[in-house]
Amino acid sequence: MAFLEDAGTAPVFTSDITVQTIENLTADIQAHYLQALDRIEGLELAECTFGNTAGALAEAHGVAAERSASVTLPGFVHADKDVRAASNSAKDVLKKMFDTTFLRQRRLAAVNLRDLPDGSEERRLTEGYLAAFERMGSALGTEAQGHLLGLMERAEALSTKFCQNLNEDDMVVPFEAAELAGCTAEFLAGLSPASEGSYNVSLKAPEMVPVTQMASSEAARKKMTEAKGRQCLEANRALLEEVLRLRHECATMLGHESHAEYAVAPKMAAHPDTAVSFQRRLVEQLRPALAADKARLLDLKQSEVAPAGGEQTSLQAWDTAYYTRVHKETLGVDETEIQKYFPMEHVKRETLRLYEELLCLRFQRLPEAQVWHNDVEAYAVYDDSDGEWQLCGHFFLDLHPRAGKYSHQCVYPLRPAYVHASEEARGDRVHPACVIIGNMTKSTSERPALMRFREASHPMPTAPVETFFHEFGHVVHCVCAKQDFLEVPSMMLENWMYSPDVLRRLSQHFERPDESLPADVIRSITESRSALCGLHYQRQLFLGMYDLAIHSGPVPYSYNGKHELDATQLYHEMMADIAGVKCPEGTFPAASWYHLCMGYDAGYYGYLWSEVYAADLFSEFHQSEAGCMNSALGRRYRDMILSRGAAEDGMGMLRGFLQREPSQQPFLERVGI
Repeated sequence: MAFLEDAGTAPVFTSDITVQTIENLTADIQAHYLQALDRIEGLELAECTFGNTAGALAEAHGVAAERSASVTLPGFVHADKDVRAASNSAKDVLKKMFDTTFLRQRRLAAVNLRDLPDGSEERRLTEGYLAAFERMGSALGTEAQGHLLGLMERAEALSTKFCQNLNEDDMVVPFEAAELAGCTAEFLAGLSPASEGSYNVSLKAPEMVPVTQMASSEAARKKMTEAKGRQCLEANRALLEEVLRLRHECATMLGHESHAEYAVAPKMAAHPDTAVSFQRRLVEQLRPALAADKARLLDLKQSEVAPAGGEQTSLQAWDTAYYTRVHKETLGVDETEIQKYFPMEHVKRETLRLYEELLCLRFQRLPEAQVWHNDVEAYAVYDDSDGEWQLCGHFFLDLHPRAGKYSHQCVYPLRPAYVHASEEARGDRVHPACVIIGNMTKSTSERPALMRFREASHPMPTAPVETFFHEFGHVVHCVCAKQDFLEVPSMMLENWMYSPDVLRRLSQHFERPDESLPADVIRSITESRSALCGLHYQRQLFLGMYDLAIHSGPVPYSYNGKHELDATQLYHEMMADIAGVKCPEGTFPAASWYHLCMGYDAGYYGYLWSEVYAADLFSEFHQSEAGCMNSALGRRYRDMILSRGAAEDGMGMLRGFLQREPSQQPFLERVGI
């Protein structure tokens, strides 16, 4: 087929980048970017057109962003600590460079064109730049704007340090073998031995989560949970508190009451009050479900401890993951057995095939691509929107943990989509690229890596099948879109995980390749999707509410009649009230919560906000006569949601695809409200 012959130009990355190379590239990126801005600024107003102002700015930004990935990606994935540190420093330098785009009034005047057609992509792009000028303080005087930029730089540098501390953290928790009773032999075999008959367990999800879910010893689960809750506590608590102070000062300088108001303004919710009200309604609607879920788990706990003469009156933070697993086993969902049907390579291969089929795409592996580690795979992506297969982007998979590597799950952009505006290449489109950075256990020659199906009940995200399916939704969004759009697209695509046909295709017993999940297990998985939804969603609502609360004003905080609270005390109060479980004393889990310092500040509510609208989008597929793998509807979804990007606002895209007003009802019905 034709698409196999032209893989386009994939971004090039190698492992041999050095500190000096990063510094040289950073300086060169700055020089070329600032030259492009100077050309725009040097235009006489009579000469200004869209092409040589906003169009040229978009091209300069795209080129600089593409080149920036070469110096910022190593901070997430490189093996050398000094290279990672240089990369993180370069990220802060380049962030400052991009921020300075919107500081000069002359540039604002050049870009501020009034004669663009309403609703056009050109006008929307220009309006986006004008809004960026405003959000960077274009209305302030030169001195005040310079002070504002200094505060923003400081907040960004501290946020980078916060994340770097987590990436570099190598703390381990020692356990005697007897403490880990209940954990599988395969899991124990993968741990680092501490001494004869003992193990070291890291705080990374592939090791930490199985202990909290499987260890029958409450003391062991408590030990693991408390260690995670203290991760980077002393260093990162102080950093977070200072970042919160700086963000608030910046927001008030720009005329906002709080950083939450500043951060939410350009989003669908538009104001934090809307996001808070959305969450508060759900909190109250879910309180009965939370109480029932806690009672179920407490009964299970009591049934375990009573024979030993113990008496338990409360559910603790270290109990929820363990007894959630036990409860689901009573529903026919035995994660340990189900895991045997999800060998990672099969899940990866079938996930790509499902997305190809649903969205009318093709993925081509590029074994000769230059990558930064032997574990990394590169792919080209093609669509047939013009009647023949055309390249539309690239993606990389970096799925396994390494020392110093980013220890969470994310999709990191490597190249934005943009169109050349210069005379020599005008109209040429540059295709987007991104990478999934994951932490999935690696297969060995003796045994394939097996993936758990779902970890939604656990407070710390891990890397199960559901997570990979979600993150790959971000990939297709990136490579199909002209710009970016919310969490809705990947959240919507998660729903396919609960289709019996999809589960059959994704599953394959690691020892019996011809065997997929039995029908009764598939039925148990789909029927248990909403099991313990009160516990799960109240935890998510607590995190979203806390995120908005700490960004809604300066310390001290108040909550439920208690005043003079610092960020740690507020976390404990809100967790007990909303999530219904007390936070262990002496811990502050927000100190190891990446989202607060990686661009989700005052935005974590967006996960549930997006899930609600994603359920409405999926209802169109669910009700389709052709079933959820309706490729015609999938193509329409690709064209009207994934590909539109910033060409249309989020609510407009939803209305366009649904051909009606969006509704929360499909989500509420799914969770039993």
